[in-house]
Order: sequence, then structure tokens, then C-alpha cells
Amino acid sequence: MEQDFVDKIYDRIDFKETPIVKGDYEGCKFTGCDLSNTDLSEIKFIDCIFISCNLSVAQLSKTVFRDIQFVNCKMLGFFFTTVVNSGFPSVLTIAISIILRFIKQK
Repeated sequence: MEQDFVDKIYDRIDFKETPIVKGDYEGCKFTGCDLSNTDLSEIKFIDCIFISCNLSVAQLSKTVFRDIQFVNCKMLGFFFTTVVNSGFPSVLTIAISIILRFIKQK
């Protein structure tokens, strides 16, 4: 059973130790969280912000990212080709958006 999480704040959580619950995350803020090597498959993230999080090699099968901000996040091996197209024109647009936000932070 999927759950809805609205306007929640997740601060410095290691999701490898405490697995993320499948569901819809809307308006949530993730700061300093470790989501590396975690299974984010079939989770929806809507209007969320990830700040200084590690999302490297996260599993993204049928994951939805809609109106998301990634600020100073580590995203090695982050494959957007498995993400559900949910309002973005293309994977290339997502990559460009992430790069531009990263450059602005420096």
C-alpha cells in the first residue's frame, strides 16, 4: 500500500539503513540525505527539493520526478532514461536543468 507524504522534512537520513517508504512525496525537502544505492523505483516526487544529498547509483525504474530541484547533490550513475516522463519534454532537458542549477551554486 502506497502512502502520501506531504510537506515533510527529511534531514540527514541514511536511507540505506532506513529504507525509503514507497509512495508519493509532494512538497518534501531532503537535506543531507544518503539515497545512494537505494531503490527509488515507482516512487513519485512532486515539487520536492534535494539539497546536498547523495543519489548516486539509485535505482529509478518508473520513478516520477516532477518540478524537482537538485542543489549540490551527488548523482553519479543517476540514469534518467529509466525515469517516467512526467511533464518534462525530454531527458536532455532534465540533464541541462540539473547542470545549470549546479553551475549557479558555484
